[in-house]
Order: sequence, then C-alpha cells, then structure tokens
Amino acid sequence: MLAYKKVRVQSPGNLDFLLETLFRLNKQKASYARERGHVFVDDRISLSNRRLGPGAEIKLITEFGRPNQKFASIEAVEHSYLVINKKQGGPTELADSQDTRSLQSWVLSYLLRQNPKQFPYCQAAHRLDSETTGLIIFAIKKSVRKELNDYFEKRQIHKTYLCVSRPFSRDDFKANEKLLKTDSKVIVHEEGKEAITQARCLKRGTHFWLWSVRPKTGRSHQIRVHFAHRGIPLLGDSLYGGEKAERLFLHSQKIEIPQIKKTYQAAPPKEFLQALE
Repeated sequence: MLAYKKVRVQSPGNLDFLLETLFRLNKQKASYARERGHVFVDDRISLSNRRLGPGAEIKLITEFGRPNQKFASIEAVEHSYLVINKKQGGPTELADSQDTRSLQSWVLSYLLRQNPKQFPYCQAAHRLDSETTGLIIFAIKKSVRKELNDYFEKRQIHKTYLCVSRPFSRDDFKANEKLLKTDSKVIVHEEGKEAITQARCLKRGTHFWLWSVRPKTGRSHQIRVHFAHRGIPLLGDSLYGGEKAERLFLHSQKIEIPQIKKTYQAAPPKEFLQALE
C-alpha cells in the first residue's frame, strides 16, 4: 500500500534543499529518497538534485508496500482503466495522501510498481461502501474518468450485486422508494432522491436467500435501505438492522459497459453460499 506527502513549491531552490526544508528531512535522508526513486516532481521521477521554480509539485513516498492480494486483486487491465476485485472492507478513495487503508492507495501502489518512473493517475469511476466487496473500476487517465462518470450518471453502465438476506414473501421485487441521506444513515423519505432497485432470488436456503440485485440508480446505501425497508435487512448490516455476521453480505458481482462491449464478472464469495447451507 502506498502513502505519500505532496507540497507545492513557493520559493525556488534545489530539490534536496526543498526536501530538507519542506519535508523536514536531514541531508542524508533527502538524497537517499531522491536516489532511490521515491521523489516525484510534477508526477515524474526526479533522480537529480535539480533546481525547481515556484509552482512545481513535489511528491515524496513515505510508505511503499507490496499490494496485499488478500485486500484486492486485478480483475482486468485495460488501456485506460483497471477493474479491481475488492476482497476486504475499506474505503474506496484516499482520505489524504497518508491514508494506506483505502483501495485507491492499493491501486496506486500496484501502478507505481508497473511504471516506477511516473507517479500514476488513479481515480475511482464509482464507489463501493466500505463494507462492500467486489468489482470497481479505476480510471488511469483523466479523460477516461470523465467519460466513465458520464456513463454512470446517464445509467449506461449496468451493475449487478449479490446479497444475502432472510427469506421474503416473493422471489423478486422492484423497489422505488426515494432515499434521503441524513447525518448517520440513509432513510426512505418522500423528499429524498429517486432510487430504483430490482431484485431476484437466485437460491433459497433454510434460513437465508441469495439475491441478484440490479440498482438502476446509484444512491448511497441504496440496496441496503431498500431491503431493510421490506423487513429483510442484509446479513451483517448492523446499521440497518441486519443480523450480526463476520461481514456485510453485499458483493459487486458484475459490471457491463455496453458502449465498448465489455462485461466483467467476479465469483461470489464462498461465505455467501455457505450462509444458505
């Protein structure tokens, strides 16, 4: 996982001097970091102690660990984006440049190992709740992030989730209750935003059912709230009344991008099927 500090140069100076003064490194550590390739100027590696002018941005890597395969894995590598399979809970985006808990820091670490000479661009095209696992797309070019964001906003990318809940009175349902975000959670409210969820039971167990869910909109906690509103909160979803479990049983299983004829799919976590036994 990757953590770094970044500073915008205000007054000109040699790189090592700026590392000493702006990052509070001693002379030996400043030259060591630069020579090891841990210093980037305007997102390109800087191995020489060159003079920088005002406006240059220095990034100093402070933690550079190998990406943990238990946290996430690469599902697909495309020219301008990556499809990541998030295996463990954690936030999608960096809270700040020192945050090593996020999926974004994991992806940055992976990209930097692929090309150690340039600090990578990496932004999520959409989000997953911290507790949700499964597929998520990260753009590695700014123009493509905007394009993917437009697809999501226009509902042109189709996502399918798997989840586990208690049995319901029907094998399928469509939820269209409006959702309103409060300080602590999301609630069903007539003054909320449009939210549409389609759910279909894939497999019945003795105590729990496995569902395939297609959210037509992308509201925060949408699937979780729509299921809880029907009296069947997801297994492990303590925020909305679900039974206690080792994890939230919600998984991003498939992403379809019709515009470029691409479909990505992840296997269901083994604990989802085990819950039905």
